[in-house]
Amino acid sequence: MDCLQECLNSPTGINIDMIILILERTGVFLVGNSHKNDRLRFDMQLTQVNNFRTTAHLPDFTLIQLENAYYICKPPDRAEIKIKKHLTDLENYILYLLFEKLEDNSVAIELSRLPFKECEDFLVKCFMKIVRKGRYGHMNRAAALVNYLGQFYPAFTVKIVDTSVEEVGILFLDITILTSYRLLLD
Repeated sequence: MDCLQECLNSPTGINIDMIILILERTGVFLVGNSHKNDRLRFDMQLTQVNNFRTTAHLPDFTLIQLENAYYICKPPDRAEIKIKKHLTDLENYILYLLFEKLEDNSVAIELSRLPFKECEDFLVKCFMKIVRKGRYGHMNRAAALVNYLGQFYPAFTVKIVDTSVEEVGILFLDITILTSYRLLLD
């Protein structure tokens, strides 16, 4: 750290290269140092490096090297990781049936045994996801399941058809709106 301080006292030419080298090679170790005084001292030196980096008129290549060395020691704060929505056990079971066991013959019976009032909206969402993102071979099976469930719950079939028509309508609506905007801009 004394060598880094000496280079920071006169940051010219080879000293800048030494600063970059010290930060790249030992920076992570010095940031994670267990001695509090050494860590505070290195933080102050990093602040000096950052101030020098922002005020000095360095060639682009050297400036990029200095920035990389600084960010090796102190990485920028990252955006928060998107937290997945927690699903209930019933929703996880429905996903398992529809996306992993869809080819089994028992899926229709299993779905008809579910408490339909609680999971109807989620089932509609899952069936639409099968249609949008599923394999082509799954379409027949999904349609057969909707037909089977429609025997017991006719409102479910109406919801599926209504949601499908809405999505297709939105697609055509977007295209016509874009076309009309293009005509207005021309």
